[in-house]
Amino acid sequence: MGRDLIDFAIASYKVIAKVVANCMKVVLDSIVSTSQSAFVPDRLIMDNIIVAGEIGHFLRRKREGLVGWAALKLDMAKAYDHMEWGFLEGMVVPTRGIRQGDPISPYHFIVCAEGLSLLLQQVEARGDIHGVRVARGAPLVTHLFFVDDRRDKSSVFHYIEQRVRDRVSAWFWWQSGGAERRGIHWMSWARLALPMCYDGMGFKNMHEFNISLLAKQGWRILIKPDSLVCKLLKARYFPHSDFLDATLGHNPSYIWRSILAAQELLIMGIGRRIGDGRDTLIWGPAWLADKEDPRLHTACVEELRVARENSQMTPEGVWDDEVLIDLFLPTDVCRINHTPISPG
Repeated sequence: MGRDLIDFAIASYKVIAKVVANCMKVVLDSIVSTSQSAFVPDRLIMDNIIVAGEIGHFLRRKREGLVGWAALKLDMAKAYDHMEWGFLEGMVVPTRGIRQGDPISPYHFIVCAEGLSLLLQQVEARGDIHGVRVARGAPLVTHLFFVDDRRDKSSVFHYIEQRVRDRVSAWFWWQSGGAERRGIHWMSWARLALPMCYDGMGFKNMHEFNISLLAKQGWRILIKPDSLVCKLLKARYFPHSDFLDATLGHNPSYIWRSILAAQELLIMGIGRRIGDGRDTLIWGPAWLADKEDPRLHTACVEELRVARENSQMTPEGVWDDEVLIDLFLPTDVCRINHTPISPG
């Protein structure tokens, strides 16, 4: 009976802790500054790592002028395991300890780290420290909190790497001639890289896999324009356009080169939803509601290269048939009329 009561108490605590953690998660985005990107909904750890990379690139190339710049990197070792009790009492009102693995633990640290962030903001307001701005119009950054474990992992993963290498070399389809002979590749890489649903082996092409992950970062730049990382990248590389029209620019960072490498893939798979039409170029990215062929067949009219979709609409916000018939091929007119407008 006593054991059952203990088990019930532990289970109840876990349920309550999870409920409290979910409630905290809802409000974190509104109370935690953009200097933190870990464990906050709609933010990624990679966001602030990209920001830090861009700031580092800016500082490396800024070697002239009367004012010097420096960045200080501090490691909060085991931050999620240890925290001074006096500081914790200053941020929250604890009545009980927190169990190991408690879902509330990361959020407590975020709230406490926000206290450190506010202290740094006060120091900045007094003029004791100054933030860095990587380009005109970019947000001023004085501090960032992000996960960046730069320990030497070569010794940790060497054993795993060797085991994987030994296992792959023994597979019958991949160079089974032994260590001293070139052997025979019984199956082409194209066949190995096919998904299993197409009778392939499901091996991933690492280059294509990497490009797809970079395309996800480009997608976040499009859908999260108010995030710190998007504001910084936009001010630095595409201040007068959006990501889909961005170019490499002058002296780009390695991070930006990598993200831009996925731009073409993103353009191929993206489609715009027409609202009031003010932000969509007629001959820009695909916008027709045609999954098989969302692009216009009509050749671009040079005089209208930068014209917007709203020029094809009536004041009531519907397609203007007379304008469509004058500008586009009949097949395009039909597809445009089948593309819904969502002005709201």
